[in-house]
Amino acid sequence: FFLNVPQILFYPLPELKRTTFQEFSGSLTLETICKSTIRIVVCLLCMRSSFFCGSTFCVCLVDSLGNVATGSEDSCWFFEGHPTIRGEAYYQNTTLRPRETNLGLFKDNVAHACEAMGFTTYPPMWRPTMQARIENLRVYRTNRWGLFLHNTQNLLFVGGYIADHRSIGAWVFGGDNITFDGTRFVGRTEGMTPTVSCNDHIASTGLVIDPEKALENNKGLVRGTTLKNVEFSRWAPTSSGCTPTTTFQPMVLGTPQTFYEIFSAPHFFSNVTVFDNSMVNLDTCNALSELNMDDVVIEVANDNGGFSRNSNQGFLVSPQHKAFAGGSSCTSMGGCLEFCPNTCLRIVRFVVNGAAEDFDMVVTDGTTTQQLSRSLKKNHNHNVGNVGVYAVALPAGSYDLHFQDDGGNMVWPSFVNAVYEAEPQACSNYVAEGAINLMKPPINSRCDELIKNGNFDSQLVWWQEINAGITWDATAGVNGSPALRATVSHPSTHLIQYLDTSCLQAGTTYSFSMSYRLVDDNDVNIDACNNGAACPRAELVLFTESYSTWTLVGPVIRFGTALPYQGGTAFNTISGTWTISQNHADVIDIVRFSVVGGGSGKFIIDNVSLLKQ
Repeated sequence: FFLNVPQILFYPLPELKRTTFQEFSGSLTLETICKSTIRIVVCLLCMRSSFFCGSTFCVCLVDSLGNVATGSEDSCWFFEGHPTIRGEAYYQNTTLRPRETNLGLFKDNVAHACEAMGFTTYPPMWRPTMQARIENLRVYRTNRWGLFLHNTQNLLFVGGYIADHRSIGAWVFGGDNITFDGTRFVGRTEGMTPTVSCNDHIASTGLVIDPEKALENNKGLVRGTTLKNVEFSRWAPTSSGCTPTTTFQPMVLGTPQTFYEIFSAPHFFSNVTVFDNSMVNLDTCNALSELNMDDVVIEVANDNGGFSRNSNQGFLVSPQHKAFAGGSSCTSMGGCLEFCPNTCLRIVRFVVNGAAEDFDMVVTDGTTTQQLSRSLKKNHNHNVGNVGVYAVALPAGSYDLHFQDDGGNMVWPSFVNAVYEAEPQACSNYVAEGAINLMKPPINSRCDELIKNGNFDSQLVWWQEINAGITWDATAGVNGSPALRATVSHPSTHLIQYLDTSCLQAGTTYSFSMSYRLVDDNDVNIDACNNGAACPRAELVLFTESYSTWTLVGPVIRFGTALPYQGGTAFNTISGTWTISQNHADVIDIVRFSVVGGGSGKFIIDNVSLLKQ
């Protein structure tokens, strides 16, 4: 069937039977569609002000075989990725979650001559729970991008071709578990005129792969982009059809909306062929220079010489990951990458407290030692969800790992969660889980005080928050000293610091104290205690960690406000004691200190201490 409408919005509804379409001639309007014999597969009009496009038709398919979408003012095929069906189609299945819906048969379909994309999962994403097989999809000659896979997972493209697009053939934009098997990427078909005038022609790229995984995929269970039996042809500059020639690139590493310099997506290339290209086959220079990323690890197997020397098995790596990959045996392949032959690398990430000081991580196997820096999220702030990340790529072996400050002293960044990324696919001599010994510093005088920067002389280092909007105030503390100030009043306000778990020793007792005010917009104390029934409090919340899953270990240790509660501009106090049990010393991986109970007031805190008795 041919739908020359602004866009097809695709709901793969599993309860519908396989549908046969008829071909229409002339102009298709909403009235024509809804009165036609294909109304069974049309979800009425799904228009809402929240839609990004004013004319969007909802086509509900469980199977699509040999259909063509063309002539759209926006995109040809759009796979809906919102949590629920929107608009007037909602009544058909109120429990359907399009974002997670699985695909039926999708084979031999075509998209061409659309203004934007030929096939898109944006906005915002499509994440079927089972791998979606998209077979022999032919996407060509769009005015923008052929495929746009935004924050999408579990797609398998088998065969087909992607050709003659103005800008990008396929863009994996924050996608995980995306596979192309037997797909052809064509820069400019011979005899095809440029999509736009040569004066306007922008650089064309066959495939953009994302250096990162989706942020929530933090357990080492996903891969990045997999290429098997893929061909890139007519990517030489002379193939552009323009004079002077335009920059053509088979593949690049994408840069927009990357969040961490270190958040590796394990990629895999097998039997990938690049024809008639005089340029770099995979260019990562922009990503490495613009983002200081230096965290690229791509497995190469059964290579045809496009990504390795002498068609060897090995790994393409950015310079940081050469240390344990053969070092001097690695050779430049251009594009700011080096090929390291006959090695087998597995990425291991270490997630730490994002508010800790900027320590270095040191890894050694007794012969080779590598010192690595921490990565923080772009636009890093004090939100408790912003962690720090280190990464290293290792072959099989045994390793010691520790953290150190600028003076070379061994330290511990509050907590360390080791994440072993997905195993390589074509080799087996990679580092095994448990082969890295995390070395904690000895218990010494640094453990006498567990709260760091409790007087806020170092501004907000070590401190984080939830719903508080914390700032540093140079004079708001006790006797005009520095203090932490919350700018937001919220019932769920938390002022947070993660404690150094390397200091936990059974039988040790710590004494807690803190000065605080809970103020209104005029900086006057509010009546927060309600006769002692609802006073602000401090808590220690204890967790064990396994595969990046935190499990609460009860009970929560609570410290209460000393009464009587002080009004006006006086400081109140919270105090108490904590004796570390043998169980806590044995199993606790994470200790989160929180100040809670702000209610309708805004916290000012100072002189926070958890001191060994």
